[in-house]
Amino acid sequence: MKKTGIVVLTIFVTFLVICNMYLLLDGSKDVVKETESDSKPVVGNYQGTFLDVLQNDGLSLDGLQVQRLGDMSVCSMEDLFHDMGDSVLLICRTSYFHCEKCVDYAIEKALEMTRKDSCNVKLVVFGCYENANSLKLLQQSHPSLNQFDVYQTPSVLMPIDAHGYPYYFTMNKSMIVQDVFVPDSKEPVKTDIYWDCISTKWNEIQFL
Repeated sequence: MKKTGIVVLTIFVTFLVICNMYLLLDGSKDVVKETESDSKPVVGNYQGTFLDVLQNDGLSLDGLQVQRLGDMSVCSMEDLFHDMGDSVLLICRTSYFHCEKCVDYAIEKALEMTRKDSCNVKLVVFGCYENANSLKLLQQSHPSLNQFDVYQTPSVLMPIDAHGYPYYFTMNKSMIVQDVFVPDSKEPVKTDIYWDCISTKWNEIQFL
């Protein structure tokens, strides 16, 4: 009887060990799968940023006509730099087909960044809206945004417009698009880093 009990106990313990090993191996596979799936969006984000820069940085907006919300006058891109000295424009691009929360975040974040210190970068908003009233409503929802810094612009400026998200870029008197960046409310630290980079870059260029 004792031998039979020992045999049964041995079989039972062996069974438990095998079950535990199976569960551990199965769990480790799930962890690997989760890690792999988590890494794909990160790689995709870097690839997307890389392509955005390749497709949009370096484009010229020379000759582009825009309409100033403050007085509804039509002006060229060159006109935006009158009396600006060596200042650089940080352009926040928005549109009626962007999600409202994304637009609000992009504008408020840009206002927050440009208020940080006296730098060489001036904020303007390039909006594409159905009419002037829609653009005025946008400006009025951000009271600290000057209506003379808001412009009605064409529906397509650059390839990145097709993404359907608000974005930033910088421009100086060369009329060349630089520093394209898509802000994300889920990752505000990245937008802060972007601001630190462009403000340092353009202030250093000013003194060269």
